[in-house]
Amino acid sequence: MQKTSRYLPSFVLLLSMLTAHAQKPDTRDTWFPALPTMDYNPSGGQVRVAYPSADGKPRIWVKGSPDLPYFRIETPDGVFTSPFRRLEPPFFTATQTIAFAHPQLWVTFARDTTEKATWTVAKAVWPMGREKLLEPATPFTVLAYGCFEPFKVGKDGEPLVLNGDFGERNRELREVFRAVALGEGQAARVQQASRRYRASLEPAPHVGKLNEADIRANYATWPTDYEPAPHLTMLSLPPARLVIGTGDQVYMDTGYDKKVKKHPLTGWNFNNRPKPRWRADSIAFERHVESTYRFYGAFSTLSDVFARLPTVGVWDDHEIRDGWGSHGDEYQDGNPTHLSSAEGLAGAYRAARRGYLQHQFALGPGSPGTGDTAPLHQEFQVGPVRGFAFDLRSQRNTQLQQVMGEDQMKAFEEWVNRLLANPEAHGREIMIVSSMPFFKSYKGSSRTLLNVVSFGESKDDNRDGWESGFNRNHVQRQALVKHLVRLRKADIRPLLLSGDIHEGAISEVWYSCDKSADAQVLAYEIVASGLSHASLDRRKFKDDLQFFADAQRRSQADFSVPEPLRPADQQALQPQERVSCDSTLLQPCLRISAPALNFGAIEFGTEASATLHLFLLQREGAVKDYVVQTNWGKTWFADCHLQSPKGNMGFRPSLPDFVYCLPSVRLPGTTCPDPVSKDTPGMESPQKQQHQQNEGWRPFKKKK
Repeated sequence: MQKTSRYLPSFVLLLSMLTAHAQKPDTRDTWFPALPTMDYNPSGGQVRVAYPSADGKPRIWVKGSPDLPYFRIETPDGVFTSPFRRLEPPFFTATQTIAFAHPQLWVTFARDTTEKATWTVAKAVWPMGREKLLEPATPFTVLAYGCFEPFKVGKDGEPLVLNGDFGERNRELREVFRAVALGEGQAARVQQASRRYRASLEPAPHVGKLNEADIRANYATWPTDYEPAPHLTMLSLPPARLVIGTGDQVYMDTGYDKKVKKHPLTGWNFNNRPKPRWRADSIAFERHVESTYRFYGAFSTLSDVFARLPTVGVWDDHEIRDGWGSHGDEYQDGNPTHLSSAEGLAGAYRAARRGYLQHQFALGPGSPGTGDTAPLHQEFQVGPVRGFAFDLRSQRNTQLQQVMGEDQMKAFEEWVNRLLANPEAHGREIMIVSSMPFFKSYKGSSRTLLNVVSFGESKDDNRDGWESGFNRNHVQRQALVKHLVRLRKADIRPLLLSGDIHEGAISEVWYSCDKSADAQVLAYEIVASGLSHASLDRRKFKDDLQFFADAQRRSQADFSVPEPLRPADQQALQPQERVSCDSTLLQPCLRISAPALNFGAIEFGTEASATLHLFLLQREGAVKDYVVQTNWGKTWFADCHLQSPKGNMGFRPSLPDFVYCLPSVRLPGTTCPDPVSKDTPGMESPQKQQHQQNEGWRPFKKKK
């Protein structure tokens, strides 16, 4: 007893030291990489073009840092110089309306306001007013990107920018993103051209001679729908005017797939469900949010774009944590409208929300509501094209089985009603932004399994989707689809932009009363998700994604909206001539789908329908541009279907209208691969296509 009492004070002291150490918050400023590499340079502030103010004046957004808390604005000729203004912690951000017209400004960040500041950094910005943004008479481009995770953890647990061969190829895609955004022409090889669009391709002056024998060999086994168009050309889209962020533009839980005991880049601990890393100190989580946005904004290939183009960005789960709203612990048991106070979840969410409001939402045209879960949807316009961007995280709640609240649903309905009240007032095409894809998801059998069996992250990923069987998300999607059909009947043409799934895809969505009735194009959807992501360098992860992509392409998952919503041409017929229609059948037709690093673009002309572009990084370093020309006048989807010798309907391979290949100008020896290569992402193998032809498959004919 006496021996035990002798050691008791030492034991108590040791226990108190361990407890104090466990509760002490991490006070480091950041764990992110500090040294420049490739297009990453973390020294200095940030300046971006914001969406114009309500009265049409240009706006800019600035972000300093704890080391650079002051900024001032000046013209390059020195005629105007503003006084220094202090940027307040914790985020060191501000928006500034520009009251005078000037094509270019300089923003200087400083450590202090003395005449000889010890450290200053200057950044250029090109403000854009409403007149330029909405100008209707010239063609323009809108870019879309999401799932930007450019960091990884090294073997010793140190944070790194994605490096090595994969990192260099990833940088190549960011360089193409910059070039497309800034209107820089890219040397490209036209690798494929659909026969029906072949006549519109006028060969440009050859950049280099092509061997005719090689051309014939390359295209000998390509499907008959395609003809060789192997000339080189300059790919140059119209000048971009707007960037759409489809969600996950930053990762508060970056590297969540890496098993590191104390992950240097995340604000969350990952066990069964992510828990805040700093439970007792919300200031530490807020500091993590600030540094995450600061270092994610340090890539010059993107900052060059954002200094010239405004951004409308929606948030998704990784701006908060993986699967936010779909785990079930986010809200109080028995009181699902109140955030959970357990383990610091509410504090972490509020810090992440403030970070999104200050760094992304402030750049757009929206006004935030009051309350922790007030919806953050946005209405916007570029050229004559109007848009609506959903907020699918603020009110995501698996306890209530909802993706969004009734207030946001009502706001969308009111927006649709305004379009229908005066459809001639603006352009016929509209954009709708949804952070999760409307019409692309796991196969039905996979969804059913994932509702009850958890495979890592797959369970909350499944609950996140519109077609989740666990949640009644599809009920809300059906309500949205009804509004899409209302718009199409008025010849308004929805273009959907989405993200989330670390994959690039373009879908053509059809609607009809049944498979025997004439169908019409309801919408086009472009999924732009994965500008940078370490997991897409792992073969196993890509194979899993490709399995789901191929499965969905083969099954094409028809689904119905329960109310009769007849195509517009049915309404003109006499009642006795109309097709009986108890529900509306929707059929998504995938034109391209691939788990590869990507970004998207929509090209708007003054008269022609929009053209969709999906830029996919290839394994050898080249970038391919898969092009789909929207066609709203088609009345049957034969180009999506094949008919077997027994008369069954099947789905033909994904066929874009054009494919351009952009060889790398930086990576030595990078060339465009054979267009029928089995490694071409998103395309069925030529052997499978030839087998279908040999077995007597033919274009599907509608029933009379």
